[in-house]
Amino acid sequence: MSKTDYEEGVDLTAIPTVYAALIVGTDPGTANLETATSVTEASYSSYARLACALGTNTGTGTGATTKANTAALTFAPVAGAGITVHRVGFYDALTAGHCLYYNDVDLATAVAIGVNPYFAIGALTVGED
Repeated sequence: MSKTDYEEGVDLTAIPTVYAALIVGTDPGTANLETATSVTEASYSSYARLACALGTNTGTGTGATTKANTAALTFAPVAGAGITVHRVGFYDALTAGHCLYYNDVDLATAVAIGVNPYFAIGALTVGED
C-alpha cells in the first residue's frame, strides 16, 4: 500500500482510528484514490468500514518502512449481488473522510453473495515512503 498525497502532511499517530474500506466496481487506479474521484466503495446491506489498527514500523531505509494490520478484518457478508474488490483503502473516518493509504495492486477479487471479505493479520501493509 502507499500513502496518498493527503496523508503526506498528516501525523498518522494523531488519528485515533483508521478505517479499512473495500473499493469495488472497476479498478480506480492510484491517481483516483489520491483525489477520491471515481472511487466506488462497497455499499451492500450491512457493509461498513472497519476499524483497523496498524502495527509499528518495520524495515529500514527510505521507502522500506511498512506497517501491517494487527488484527484480522472480517467485513459483513456480501448481500444483493456479488462484488469485485479491487483495492482496500484506509480512511480517517468511519464515513466520508480522507483516504490515507491504499493498496498498490488491483486485487480483482470476486466475492460471492453470503461470503465475508476477509484479510488475515499482516495481509494488508502500508508503506511509509
